[in-house]
Amino acid sequence: MPEWSSERSKDFFLFPTDDPERAAELVIEIVQERIPRKFGIPSNDVQVLSPMHRGEVGVTALNEKLQEALNPPSPQKPERRLGSRVYRQGDRVMQIRNNYDKDVFNGDQGQVVSLDPIEQLLAVRIDDRVVPYDFLELDELGPLAVDALPRHGQVLIGGFNHELVARRRHTEQQHEENGFSKAAGHSHTPVAENP
Repeated sequence: MPEWSSERSKDFFLFPTDDPERAAELVIEIVQERIPRKFGIPSNDVQVLSPMHRGEVGVTALNEKLQEALNPPSPQKPERRLGSRVYRQGDRVMQIRNNYDKDVFNGDQGQVVSLDPIEQLLAVRIDDRVVPYDFLELDELGPLAVDALPRHGQVLIGGFNHELVARRRHTEQQHEENGFSKAAGHSHTPVAENP
């Protein structure tokens, strides 16, 4: 494995910590403050990848924390709860299974642009179109702030122990690749050793 040096790297940053709670705090700080300030990349264009679903640095907990930080509840934003998941106007979401009737497919990404609790409809802008979802179809949408697997147009970097990777989402199509040497853009990796 090649040796890494913080002095030589301008596009990869490592934030080691032994505490998973601190690693989760770092992810929020990196996405909400550091990346936008240093690189001018909006928080909504940052994709966080985690190799696990459970725990303080897993997909579920990080999605909840990032939603709270980036799209907090507001009286002006209607929301809908489905189990433990809250859907709110402004949330980033991802289609998690194919729906040929709507012409949306597993991995398609968008943003909730409206939510009508009376009509029980939610609308998601995916690329240049708005796709309506009945509240009974919300199980087709997953949160997008944190993902567990690389999807179309993303690159997964690493995934060891409790390693988390915050990456800018790519707008151009490219092949999914693994490995630091093949990654383009900037990586910020808070690492919590096995607790």
